[in-house]
Amino acid sequence: MIAPAQKPTPRPTGAKVGKYMLKSMLGQGGYGEVHLGVPRTGPRVAVKILNAVASRDADTVARFKREADTARRLEHPAIIRILDVGSSRGRHYIMMELVHGGSLRTLLKRGTAPPTKVLAVLAEVAGALSYAHAQGVVHRDVKPENVLLTRAGRAKVADFGLARAVDQSSLTTEGRILGTAVYMSPEQVRGQRATAASDVYAMGVILYEAITGDRPFQADSQLGYLYQHAEVPPPRPELRAGYAASLGPLALACLAKDPAERPTMPDLAERLAAAAEERPRHRRWPWLAAAAIAALCAIAIAVPSLLDPLCGDWFGAPAFQLARRGARAAHAAVFPAPPRPHAAPRQR
Repeated sequence: MIAPAQKPTPRPTGAKVGKYMLKSMLGQGGYGEVHLGVPRTGPRVAVKILNAVASRDADTVARFKREADTARRLEHPAIIRILDVGSSRGRHYIMMELVHGGSLRTLLKRGTAPPTKVLAVLAEVAGALSYAHAQGVVHRDVKPENVLLTRAGRAKVADFGLARAVDQSSLTTEGRILGTAVYMSPEQVRGQRATAASDVYAMGVILYEAITGDRPFQADSQLGYLYQHAEVPPPRPELRAGYAASLGPLALACLAKDPAERPTMPDLAERLAAAAEERPRHRRWPWLAAAAIAALCAIAIAVPSLLDPLCGDWFGAPAFQLARRGARAAHAAVFPAPPRPHAAPRQR
């Protein structure tokens, strides 16, 4: 089952950790809280603190310390910086750089963010994870909530609490799956070793959600999500406006059940960056066709009008009617709305 959430202890707002006074709570999870840390002088920070219950659990404390140790040695512009680690009055804490722009979840919920902006963020996340993999670290809990955004809209990957070194034994307790069910890879569901390809799968879920507005799988319970990740092929994505058609197959490739069939994280980062820089092509042919038809219709209407005094009604009026019908038909073929009726020809 998924690691159960513990009831949080009262907020330590107003307490002091090192030289920082804890102010407003920035976030809350099953094992602790994140508070704003304000010093007498200097920049503010985010302070992540384990609650009293989690602090008594050896596995949770081990993961917490590992998050700090792992993140401290990952120096990348798209990975959150760890400033200090320690404990105060039996409460373990991590001090991190403060990021003000919300999270990727907030960006996806809006639904109005430009595709180039969303893809640029995903490319930065993939680049950060690619760097972590090169350092021998697998995140294992990639999800929009763990991607913070700066005020400039740049990505900062956070929460390496479940990260594992490639050559390190897993801290997963027997009978308990660590991670988030919605973004968990099939091999993690089956209790197999998580690899870099597991992070690629989670990125595939996020990419699918970004380009379609929906997750690839819908379920009423965590077990329902786990089953679908392990056994059910994802549906073909229906892309939102502004996203290139090539992103659909890319998302499905990341969601392959077999880890060996997924693209590598560097390849994913490169393809997302290319998609972010690609400008959408506007369909100009309807407007060019409309301009050409309008010119032809103007000529077709003007010629009978000029010849009418010479040729009389046997040519002028019928030609005018024919040109008008042609203009109507051409207009209806290009535009869905019917054109406004023309004035009736002058009766002679």
